[in-house]
Amino acid sequence: MTNKQQQELVAWQVESEKSLVASAYLSPKVAVQDAAWLEGGDFIDKVLGDYWEKIKKGADTVESAIELGIAEEMLGPYDIHGFAVGEVIQPKFR
Repeated sequence: MTNKQQQELVAWQVESEKSLVASAYLSPKVAVQDAAWLEGGDFIDKVLGDYWEKIKKGADTVESAIELGIAEEMLGPYDIHGFAVGEVIQPKFR
């Protein structure tokens, strides 16, 4: 595998991690039901892995996001009243 291929694979995995935690933020029961086998320690992004582990254990999605410093990224497309300001939910990540 070339260096470029490795970089593309890592980028794909990170985007997949972001998609999973965004899904878990919005619908934790469904996300855990579909991907409970995935361990947070397998994540490239440690913070997202920690978030995933909290959600798998039943933690509150908002409180966990605040604790780990990713709440703003999760709430990016929403205004302060919780109403969507965009047509598609696209959390912003670092």
